[in-house]
Amino acid sequence: MASTSATGAIESSSKKSGNKRLPTSITIVNEATPLLTAGGAGARGIASSTSDGAITGGDPDYRILALSTDPMQRRKEMAGLGFLVLSALCFTVVSVLVKWVRLSVFELVLARGTVQLVLSLLVCVRPDFRRWIVFRAITGVLGLVLFFYSLRHLDLLEASVLLSLGPAFTAIVLSLLFDDPFSVSDMLRVFLCVVGVVLIAKPPPLFDCHSSEQRAFAIAYALLGAMLSAAAYVAVRKSKNTHFIVHTVYFGVASVVLCPLGLYLFHGDFLLFFERPRQDWLHLATVGMLSFVGQCLLNQGLRQAPVGLATLFRVNDIFLAFIFGALVFHERPDMDTILGSMLIVGMTTTLGIHRWHTTTAQAAMRKKASRERLHHHRQRQQQQQPQQQPQQTPASSTTS
Repeated sequence: MASTSATGAIESSSKKSGNKRLPTSITIVNEATPLLTAGGAGARGIASSTSDGAITGGDPDYRILALSTDPMQRRKEMAGLGFLVLSALCFTVVSVLVKWVRLSVFELVLARGTVQLVLSLLVCVRPDFRRWIVFRAITGVLGLVLFFYSLRHLDLLEASVLLSLGPAFTAIVLSLLFDDPFSVSDMLRVFLCVVGVVLIAKPPPLFDCHSSEQRAFAIAYALLGAMLSAAAYVAVRKSKNTHFIVHTVYFGVASVVLCPLGLYLFHGDFLLFFERPRQDWLHLATVGMLSFVGQCLLNQGLRQAPVGLATLFRVNDIFLAFIFGALVFHERPDMDTILGSMLIVGMTTTLGIHRWHTTTAQAAMRKKASRERLHHHRQRQQQQQPQQQPQQTPASSTTS
């Protein structure tokens, strides 16, 4: 549903600029790529910085999931969490419209990209060319097409939960390409995610139920969309220090190029987008506007909210998908689906928090220990130096 289905994470970190690292529970599968500049609240989630640069603070586990004790910073973090809730609501309404209107998924992605391209160009700085941004835009368009297709043929909850598998794929990709740690506990969480997928998909050899070929394709496309979120993370990691508006511009350009080609290949008419009645144009414009607003709220929320709480708040996406699916489409998931959804959401959330803690928090503690060792070394050097007492010269007497 939302472009942040809590499945994969985007990193915009740089030692030079002080950017923070986002947890792998933040899924980026379409153009909603939060690329943060320096000074997000989550960067202070594990420790606080004193005037001399020494890192202080208590238990990092507490700091990850806690609001700041400073009143002004606390209000800023609360506002960030509110932005995340509003962003999840915008993307959920987009998912409802995609499932409700009978338009081609290529038309919906084209409308979304076109609206966001126009709005992004109004505020975009000069979009420099980087091949990883192009790769990220292409994977975004393909991932969004696959997700929209799965929305048409699966329950809103099922499609959203399957897309939220991004952190599992991201953890595997990072361990293979960047030698990131992949512990036994991470492996266990990924395995439980696979169990959750089985409970949702209900393959006939294991369950006494009939599954249509169309549903099987929809499940496969949702999983492929989650894999593309991992590819998007790698692309953003390679193209650091790029404003998120630049990514929306590239996504719009990619959608304008690829979606008409998809309309021609699958519908035989690449001008189908321009032949719709006025009501359909209103739906398409609403999808684009809500997507752009949701992206801006998402980016601002991730800038201000603590990383750990932002990771937990991704549950709002799944909760809203369940509520809207029940109220609008009268969907009633069975116990297997509910149990599988709980497994996937729980494991991907803890996977994101755990991986963020093992990288960012431990790095901060190592930095603190290094500074403490340097401080003790300087103290020992000062103690070993002989204390030189100033020599007092006797006062000279004058004779008359």
